[in-house]
Amino acid sequence: EEEEEKKKKNRALEMRVVVQALRALGEAMHPGREMQMFEAILEDVFLAVQVFLPADTASLEAQIKRACTALSLQPVQAMVDKVVQLHHIARISRSILVFGAAGCGKTSCFTVLQHAAHKLVAGSSIADPSSCFDHFVMHVLNPGSLSFGQLYGEVDSQSREWNDGVLAQILRHAT
Repeated sequence: EEEEEKKKKNRALEMRVVVQALRALGEAMHPGREMQMFEAILEDVFLAVQVFLPADTASLEAQIKRACTALSLQPVQAMVDKVVQLHHIARISRSILVFGAAGCGKTSCFTVLQHAAHKLVAGSSIADPSSCFDHFVMHVLNPGSLSFGQLYGEVDSQSREWNDGVLAQILRHAT
């Protein structure tokens, strides 16, 4: 009985983690009204799991605004929201690929998040790795300037040896 109860609790915890991960990913992909519909779908699919909102982000948002000011960027609410979304995704994912037009703020979002996260960790009395992350490594690539083989890797046609691409090298070094 005790073992069965333990399994039930673990299963419930796993389901809550899955719902939280789906919500964090959905938040970045579904703006505004679409997010409300996405949350309704989550509630319908995961009937027994309470869909809960992420932890209060007030301290993170305040630190993001300070980081924007320190980096000579305007702390516009849309940017703050995107950095918060990026933070939520970074907490549940080992790597993140961000795509967008040139000059839309991709690198700025990462840079602001890196500064804000470092300040949050440095300012806290207890370093809690689940609430934020201090070690944040960023690699900026322009995949349009590389061939498919240079980016991902390819087999040399003469020697039949595998040559890692830039992404494979970065990921191998990171793990």
